[in-house]
Amino acid sequence: MGAAPRRLFCLPSAGGGATAFMPLLTLDDETTEICPVALPAREHRFSEPLPKSMNNLADQMATELSPLLDRPYAILGYSMGALLGCELIRRWREAGCAEPEMFIALAARAPHLPLEDRPPLHHLEGDDFREALIELGGTPRELLDNREAMSLFEPILRGDLKNCETHA
Repeated sequence: MGAAPRRLFCLPSAGGGATAFMPLLTLDDETTEICPVALPAREHRFSEPLPKSMNNLADQMATELSPLLDRPYAILGYSMGALLGCELIRRWREAGCAEPEMFIALAARAPHLPLEDRPPLHHLEGDDFREALIELGGTPRELLDNREAMSLFEPILRGDLKNCETHA
């Protein structure tokens, strides 16, 4: 980790990974260290198990990231990352840790609002799941059309969607 006086933790969307934030590393400077956060079961952490719930993921990530709260920080959460960011802040607040200077929630509803009036996506099977993802947007069509890639990606995305859709 760098010596900048503050950190920006970047939390990815459902099915996403830390690499989504790699373009932000060009903004890394002497004032702010950009910290793309790698979640379990993806990228270099692919061999780790999928979190069983949003609470399980938040507990794990709060523990892993808490040593990095040694200086002022901010959180940027995209979609699922915004929900995870809220849960991290809640856990760190309860533990008496410093709160973020800023919380940036992108592409997410407020955590206290109910989900849209639609059936949960994580229950959908096969092509219905794929079609729902197309309608939802955000997942590259090239990935959705690649059966081999989807065989690896779908369990991660389905697990993340389950964790978001069942979180209260």
